[in-house]
Amino acid sequence: MYRETPPMAPQPRKKLHAVQIVIIVVAVLFALWYLYKTLVPAATPYATIQAGTLGARYSGDVLIVRDETPYDAEGVSSIEYVAEEGKVARNRSTICNVFSTGYSTKETTALQNYRDQIKQYQLQLIGEETTYDARMERLDSDVL
Repeated sequence: MYRETPPMAPQPRKKLHAVQIVIIVVAVLFALWYLYKTLVPAATPYATIQAGTLGARYSGDVLIVRDETPYDAEGVSSIEYVAEEGKVARNRSTICNVFSTGYSTKETTALQNYRDQIKQYQLQLIGEETTYDARMERLDSDVL
């Protein structure tokens, strides 16, 4: 009449395979990345140039110098930029050279020519020195 059914053994729990775990982790990381990109505001990729004055010293996080001239400055004849675009600028590094209206390239070239002439003359005098220095010769031999 009644059949006795044997007691059923508990079924083993199904385990997650490594592939399933990787898929879950990737899905969670994608969701976090999407939320971050959506909710966190991005940095502004541009700046606004404003005319103003700046003293001889500036204290701040960053100073960006570009090759644009938003306004004319009195007493400045030319600007020579030393730092390259995108180059890291450190404290005390030269960014640009500003030349006043009294600056003349012709005078700078003449000054460099005089310096070169003086150097050549000094080398000529040293080369022409014929005075025999016995004491120096003795000291040289002692050193050797």
